[in-house]
Amino acid sequence: MKKFVFTLLLVSMLCLSVFAQVGSSKGGITPSGTLPIVTPPKGTLHSLLSRSGYVIGYDFKDAVVFSSNDRDKIARIVEADNGDIYLYNPISKWETGTWIKLSKEKGDTLVARFPQPLFMEDGETFYAFPLFYDGEKNTYTPKSLNENEYLAESKFTYKNGELKQIDDAMISLVMPDYTWMDSGDSHLLIAPVQTAQNKIPESAKDKIKEYIVSYDKGGESLVSAVVKGVIDGNKVYLGNPQAPGDQWFVGTKEGENVTFATNQYLDPDTVKTGYHIFFRTAAFTLQDITDDMGYQVFKYDYTEVPSITLRYQQDADMYAVSENFSFVITSGENMKGLNLPAFYEYKDVAATPKNPSFAEFQLYNEEYRYGIFNFNIPTLDINNKYLNPQKLFFCFYIDDDVEPHVFYKRDYKNMPTDSMSIFPNDYNDHYDMAPLDELTHQMYYYFEDFEKIGVQSIYRGGNEERKSDIVWITKEQVTHIDTASINSDKQIVSESFYDMTGRKVAHPSEGVFIKQVTYSDNTTGTYKVIVRK
Repeated sequence: MKKFVFTLLLVSMLCLSVFAQVGSSKGGITPSGTLPIVTPPKGTLHSLLSRSGYVIGYDFKDAVVFSSNDRDKIARIVEADNGDIYLYNPISKWETGTWIKLSKEKGDTLVARFPQPLFMEDGETFYAFPLFYDGEKNTYTPKSLNENEYLAESKFTYKNGELKQIDDAMISLVMPDYTWMDSGDSHLLIAPVQTAQNKIPESAKDKIKEYIVSYDKGGESLVSAVVKGVIDGNKVYLGNPQAPGDQWFVGTKEGENVTFATNQYLDPDTVKTGYHIFFRTAAFTLQDITDDMGYQVFKYDYTEVPSITLRYQQDADMYAVSENFSFVITSGENMKGLNLPAFYEYKDVAATPKNPSFAEFQLYNEEYRYGIFNFNIPTLDINNKYLNPQKLFFCFYIDDDVEPHVFYKRDYKNMPTDSMSIFPNDYNDHYDMAPLDELTHQMYYYFEDFEKIGVQSIYRGGNEERKSDIVWITKEQVTHIDTASINSDKQIVSESFYDMTGRKVAHPSEGVFIKQVTYSDNTTGTYKVIVRK
């Protein structure tokens, strides 16, 4: 078994000035008049390759150099007719959209000679150049060859479609004044993906049905999704609930149980993440820890295992794990854990949805001219059976409403119609109302004169419509004039706001912010807040 989580190697750094004057000569880089290569060179293009190595950067907040393993990044190269290789986006953290050249040498060897221009901005050129680890200074610097010259090359081999760096150089981005621009890559390995992508056989496509996949996404938040699925002989194919489309988890039926093996290739994500997506299986342990900000958070520690088995439970007519196992979706070193997974064939039956709840409430603010509340819509019925989220809806009631409250486009400018009173579970207008995750939704309201607000879930399954109770929150239940945690007597002691880069701000202006709250019972909460003009 092996750990998924990559290790950060933190190394102290004296100051950025140690990187001054890097170049092929110690007098500095002399511009050659060449321009960055922005169009694919002539030759054979090899795309959708997999790139791994070390990503090296500088953390300005903590003033340290860090290194992390990187894997499964989508890469491409061009193999020229004369044997030269061109590498696209050589520095992974900078999407320059340009190429560097690796010149063919003897046998399988290639040499990348530097400096090579990567991009231009405001008339200045930025270069790729090799830096090397300095053990005495615990940092990266140019390597001296003599009094007047630095080493300005990096060596590779290219064999059987695999491009491999064979020295310790960090291919780094340097600024026009020859200082390091905080990013670089080393120990590069670029090769075809070794695992075939999961696909449903053509002969099985007429057997596709709908299945419910349920899981704990973290912090005991149970969610479910309807996915396409096929049982074809002893093979089971389930769609990825995190990414609707042609991504499939494949299991093998063994008697009444289904076993899923690790390291299954799902898809190259060229649009969103830039990584190859894999399905893996893991055991997990759950810890309740205090993070760097002093807040209590759940931490899942995943350990990859060769496979996990979902056992058939006859009383519930579903397959589920019996221990702390997870489906894990990886995108490079990023992971999404589908903990305690279960699945069963979806049947469209009538069901009464479980009551919703309020998670947080912010009263109307005179300065901002709006209020906010967060609410939870469980995808469970009153018997804790999972519902089809696509058939789940919600609505609101204000004070003495006997019918769901009507919201109008004049107040909610991104509303798709002139008015709405019933909202689908996945409703998102990207401005006034949006899901924060699979369970929690956030809504802005623009009315000040009310005594209570109610929320209700509606489920339309089995050709019936069934409703939950109306769950109310009143002003008297709001324990603080600005913000409250619902159904609690605890008071807010302090609030802090941070922008999306992690910088603390005194007074949030327009945009998205993270609010951290400390309560009178020493508990804390972290919330996303959108501030509008």
